[in-house]
Amino acid sequence: MKGRTSTYFPPVIQNSTYMDDILSGADEITTAKEMQRKLIGLMKEGCFHFYKWSANSEELLKDVPTENKEFLFNENDELVKTLGLSWRPREDTFMYQMNLQGVPVTITKRTVLSFISKLYDPLGLLQPIIIKAKMIQKIWLLKIDWDQNLPRQEIENFQRYVAELHQLKDLKIPRCILLKDSVAVQLIGFADASAQAYGACLYDKTLNSDSVVSQKDNFFEELKP
Repeated sequence: MKGRTSTYFPPVIQNSTYMDDILSGADEITTAKEMQRKLIGLMKEGCFHFYKWSANSEELLKDVPTENKEFLFNENDELVKTLGLSWRPREDTFMYQMNLQGVPVTITKRTVLSFISKLYDPLGLLQPIIIKAKMIQKIWLLKIDWDQNLPRQEIENFQRYVAELHQLKDLKIPRCILLKDSVAVQLIGFADASAQAYGACLYDKTLNSDSVVSQKDNFFEELKP
């Protein structure tokens, strides 16, 4: 593929490739289909072939062989896993499915830390929830052994937190954060702090030609030392 003069598609490969997956898209179906066609042709020159196709539009998958699709747009389709996230293409929303089956019976510093490390949130959308787990780490101040049972109050706090995590299965987060045909975009930030932690929240506010307003947010947080 050396010597290719395309000015658009190399950035798709360079900037949207994660290990052996490519995640990209476009605002219009025609643009996305053209990207798909040229990307397939470009990679084919290097003897690379694409599998596990998924899209939020059935039109984009129309010409893809069934055996190369991961999402078929039928009644059995549910979620697609991508980079540790659960994506529902038909609704174009992210969801979180956490395996809470391994909640330890004996609650120690070791088992609490192991459980907290399983809370995977690459986009930072769950930080208001995960920060509570990190605050549980104050048990480190108790100066007890790694495999010693925690005090009753700390055990109850941890069990209550784990029980509340089951509600995440009902959470749906729209993937697209911009309105179609937006004419104005604003990034609005807020920050605050308490004795235990400090954090920030960024809102993306978009306005289209029909004066429709959309606001999406993201969170960042840190524990105070």
